[in-house]
Amino acid sequence: MYLVASQDLNEIYKKLTGEDLSTAPEIPVSPEIDTEISNCIMKNSGGNQLVENDLMEKIFIRVILLKLKKR
Repeated sequence: MYLVASQDLNEIYKKLTGEDLSTAPEIPVSPEIDTEISNCIMKNSGGNQLVENDLMEKIFIRVILLKLKKR
């Protein structure tokens, strides 16, 4: 469903953490949160792939920042 370029996410993760994305721990997502994210993307992008990618990148960055705060 999501086609955010993994290279872009790796660059973002590396800038935020100094580590490679392949070394990142798995972050479990509850079905409720997954549904909320999917609904938000569909509501705000109307199937526009560029908008979906932008939203997914923003969500990715926020998840990483939240994870870093918990360390």
